[in-house]
Amino acid sequence: MSYLSPSTHSSSITPMKLSNHSAEFRREIINVTDGVYVAIGYGLANSILLVGEDGIVIVDTLESVEAATPVKNAFDKITSKPIKAIIYTHYHSDHIGGAGVFARGNEVDIYTNEETVKELNRVSMVSKAIHERSMAMYGSFLTTPPYINDGIGPFLYLNNDTQVAYLPPNKTFSDDTFKITIAGLNMELISTPGETNGEIAVWLPDKRVLICADTYYKSFPNLYSIRGTKFRNPETWASSVELLRRLGSEYLIPCHTRPIVGAEKIDRVLSDYRDAIQYLHDQTLRGMNKGLTPEELVEAVKLPSHLSNNPYLKEFYGNVKWSIRSIFYGYLGWFNGNATNLFPLSLEERANRFAQLAGGEKALFSKAEEALAKGDYQWVLELTDQLLLLPNYKKEARDMKSRALWTLGLNQGNAPARNYYLTQALEAAGTLTIPPLKGYESIFLSLEIMTILKLMAINLKSEKSLKLYMAARFNFTDIDEIYSVNIRRGVAIVEPYVLDEVTFTVACTSLIWKGIIGELIRPSIALAKGDLKVEGSIVEFYKFLSLFSDQIFDDSPF
Repeated sequence: MSYLSPSTHSSSITPMKLSNHSAEFRREIINVTDGVYVAIGYGLANSILLVGEDGIVIVDTLESVEAATPVKNAFDKITSKPIKAIIYTHYHSDHIGGAGVFARGNEVDIYTNEETVKELNRVSMVSKAIHERSMAMYGSFLTTPPYINDGIGPFLYLNNDTQVAYLPPNKTFSDDTFKITIAGLNMELISTPGETNGEIAVWLPDKRVLICADTYYKSFPNLYSIRGTKFRNPETWASSVELLRRLGSEYLIPCHTRPIVGAEKIDRVLSDYRDAIQYLHDQTLRGMNKGLTPEELVEAVKLPSHLSNNPYLKEFYGNVKWSIRSIFYGYLGWFNGNATNLFPLSLEERANRFAQLAGGEKALFSKAEEALAKGDYQWVLELTDQLLLLPNYKKEARDMKSRALWTLGLNQGNAPARNYYLTQALEAAGTLTIPPLKGYESIFLSLEIMTILKLMAINLKSEKSLKLYMAARFNFTDIDEIYSVNIRRGVAIVEPYVLDEVTFTVACTSLIWKGIIGELIRPSIALAKGDLKVEGSIVEFYKFLSLFSDQIFDDSPF
């Protein structure tokens, strides 16, 4: 094997170990105990069937129609009892995208923490960025091989050919513990913030069954996700694990990987899981208080052997070094304490200085070639990043970068890192372009109207509106709410009230406007049908729309 820098390759997690880990989510319907079944291996996450006296409850619904359909068919063979409720443990797409398949058009109560709805609206503001990074992290456009798995599941069943059947929750709660009885099943929905603020566990005290969502799965926890997340506080996560440990369950069902049976084993696994999270948190803060930078911390803080060698804490999904960096930035922000980084050189200037130090751009290119020949792949990446900012050798630099990324990926046993390396290798080679977000209409249409208007604001073409003053009033007739969008010199200000002066007024249902912004309805067609009414200048209306997107509003007659 070629030389790999220790900073980029984990010796404890190999591709072979990642491949062996696939057995953890081989496709199967497991009868955990009386009336409790879990579907594993049909998509990234698990779906759980709870059979009650006169109906069933589904906990989590996988990521897409295509993932959920075979699970629904398998559950139908177990019982013909009608569905009474669906529970979302949190908002991540692999847990909510197949709800429509299980409901099949029936009126179904859908339970979740009210924070889940807030988080779904918040994350939608950066959905395009997260989509591209998610597709890389989960290897959605890789072939097998080199693709192995996703670390916590066999694959993410989301791509350009899949559909999402999300249904918005209609039973939300904010209590730390929410007790309900459905179909004769006594359940407690327990707030367990960790991966998300709104995460909940489902506790069935009569059966001693604990569905722990993503608070635990068989891998080192994803305290930071490279697809992009806000700070996941390890201290909070560790407290949630401890809360679940103290329940003393006989059956532990994670929403990724396989169930664990036996109170003693569950106690031991959760104790070690909690300790690993807290150890990393506490020792990172200890180092921060000594003045260590993130770069120094990732070399200084290591899990002790009794935790790092634990089979339930291998870095198949989460990564210790990424977690340490996230803890630093979560507490202290982007500045690492070194004044050199207060006002660093621009990327272009830094690249030019690199070239000068090497003896010119040609010499820098030669250094990259030498590093590639030696198998020093991380150095190849750092050098080619500089070359790609310089006028010459761009094609050669992309080729070298692609080869380095591919080799690093093939030797990586952490699934997100492996998939990301390999995906970006294909992108650098010019053989892959991740397509735009598709198939999420059901989620988009469920967003709050304020979120939709804010999505408009963040897509404003500031360069075309720096000299403009425009204001639009929106009357949403179905929800009896009025909003204003005020364009003022490069900023679109959204307010839930009426301005004294507006350029025009729009009247429609919130669903029609969501359809227009989501590229599902053309404005000209909505106007012609009377679904959209504009009071004032139609010319100004289309001018307003053109400031947010060329693609959506290119049907303007003006």
